Amino acid sequence: MERQKAHVMNYVAETFLAVTTIRAFNMAYMFFKNYLKLVDTNATLFFLCNAIIEWMILRIEALQNLTMFTFIFLLVPLPKGYVSPGLAGLTLSYALSITSNQVFLSR
Repeated sequence: MERQKAHVMNYVAETFLAVTTIRAFNMAYMFFKNYLKLVDTNATLFFLCNAIIEWMILRIEALQNLTMFTFIFLLVPLPKGYVSPGLAGLTLSYALSITSNQVFLSR
């Protein structure tokens, strides 16, 4: 992504340095079209990258929610006193924090 942005910034800098020559040969429109093409390519890559990250986060959260539901579904029918309520709550709290940490790390 940064390499692609470097192409755009380099193009702008080089065009700025040669603006008198570009105007002398009446090529400003061509340079502007090339600039728009570079910006469009950069924006397309940026959009696709963000879309893929959001898709991955959605899948990670769905898998973790399914795991949490399964854990709670298996924890509820256990006999009273088999697992202390404090330990069960602590386990659920840690599981939820792991979920948020994984989403943070995937960004």
